Amino acid sequence: VERRSHQVTHEWRNLFCHTVAAVLADALEQEEYGRIAIQLTDEMSTAHLDKCLMERGAANIRYWICSFCVNQHRGICGSMAAEPPLDSPEYPRYKANAYDPVLNKPHRVCDCDEPKLWEGDDCEMNKFEDLMAFLSCKDPSFKQVVAIDRNFGLFSRIWC
Repeated sequence: VERRSHQVTHEWRNLFCHTVAAVLADALEQEEYGRIAIQLTDEMSTAHLDKCLMERGAANIRYWICSFCVNQHRGICGSMAAEPPLDSPEYPRYKANAYDPVLNKPHRVCDCDEPKLWEGDDCEMNKFEDLMAFLSCKDPSFKQVVAIDRNFGLFSRIWC
């Protein structure tokens, strides 16, 4: 059985449902994920999606999504950026990053004791180029999937 690998680039403000829908759209060879995002809200439609994935043999595709593959507690969970002045040009971006887009409440800051590592061999967040080189070397059919958010914020900052 062929095992293909894809790395998913997403925007952190994107709804998780949209990131999942982008992965499913790619597996089903669809150009856009909007219709699939709607299907994910309905049990009958998700059963249909599952059937389509199985029929296409898409269950063998591996997707590398950093929120699952990188230990977020080793980098970004311990603090938020300082809030800029309300009238500053930086404030809208700060608010978009600091607030949960569904609940419109500030994200909680984690108080775990995990050491924060921003560089070096043990840092998991500075290995993007290494990951891309490894995956593309191991799998000639490797590709990158880009889950573009509704506001195209991805193009202002690509994290992974």
